[in-house]
Parts: sequence; structure tokens; C-alpha cells
Amino acid sequence: MPNTSKHKCECGSVFTLKSNLAKHKRTACSLEPNKIRFSCECGTAFTRKDHLLKHKQTSCSLETDIIRFSCKCGSSFTRKSNLTAHKQTACPLETDKIRFPCKCGRTYHEKRNLIKHKKQHLH
Repeated sequence: MPNTSKHKCECGSVFTLKSNLAKHKRTACSLEPNKIRFSCECGTAFTRKDHLLKHKQTSCSLETDIIRFSCKCGSSFTRKSNLTAHKQTACPLETDKIRFPCKCGRTYHEKRNLIKHKKQHLH
């Protein structure tokens, strides 16, 4: 039978695990005294300044000057790694350039998929 005991915080939040309540009190509870809180204009709050800055750079809905990585096809991303993955797998302008061919004639956009496919030839 699963543990259904509830762990309640003074702010009203309820958790099934005591460890989640402890983490909440350390990082997110607005009633905890002496918490240095960093708030964004969008209403999101953080206990660490670096988390606020990362939020503003990558996901804040109010930030209009978020650093974006743009693709020639018009897609844009907040992280360079997402742009790279897009170019390798989904971009209609780039996917024809990056192919990993198999001797059987099939081609793949990602090398890992070619490796997985080649293992099927062995069975």
C-alpha cells in the first residue's frame, strides 16, 4: 500500500514526500524567513540570482531581447544546442546536407539512428 501521508507547509503547499517539503522550504516557500528572493517582472521568483538570470535569458515571456539562435528556415531557439539538433533532424533546408547512408540504401539524419539500423542487419 503506497504511503499517502501528506506533508504540509505553512504556506498551504502539500507534498507526499517529506524530502519534497524540505526542498520546498529551502528553495520556494514564500513564508520562510530570511529568504533572499529574486523576482522577475513576469511573477516568477527564485532563491538564486543566477537562476533568475537564466530564466530571463531562456524562458521569460516578458523578455523581448532574449538571445535567440536563428535558423535560415525561420525557426529560432533559446539554446544553441537546440538549433544544432534542429539542423540535424528537422530543418527542411539542412537535412538534405546531413545524411548517414547505409549500404542497403536507407539514409539517416543522425548517426545514432544509422548505428541502431545497422544492428538490425546483424540479426
